[in-house]
Amino acid sequence: MSEKISESGLINQQGQLKMPMDRLNQFFQKHKGKRIIMQIEAVEKGTSMAQIAYYFKYIVPAVQKGLRDMGERKTVRQVDIWLRERYGEQDENGRLIEVVGMSRSSFADFIDQIKQMGAEYLGIYIEDSKAI
Repeated sequence: MSEKISESGLINQQGQLKMPMDRLNQFFQKHKGKRIIMQIEAVEKGTSMAQIAYYFKYIVPAVQKGLRDMGERKTVRQVDIWLRERYGEQDENGRLIEVVGMSRSSFADFIDQIKQMGAEYLGIYIEDSKAI
């Protein structure tokens, strides 16, 4: 069975890729000598880096803690997928759209739904990004 990862980055004005390499390098170390298929997709401007950071550094850990308090243990990646399966969007092929690929309005709706679910079912309050 193959293992997959996805990561987002930015192509700067000089045409160079800028992205966090830690997860990729860990993946490469784990699969030394194996073949890989790398797929890169350019997306239109949408969710800002600040919004992405707010999601992965604040919302996902808050939901992860809420789930843990209810006895359900999930990794950060599992929480991200869990949230996108419930409140995210799918592309024309039925695949979940990554947060980085969401439009700003879709992302705002996505976050609002997560906030409501967090309050109603997990007993957590998720601060607005401007309040953090």
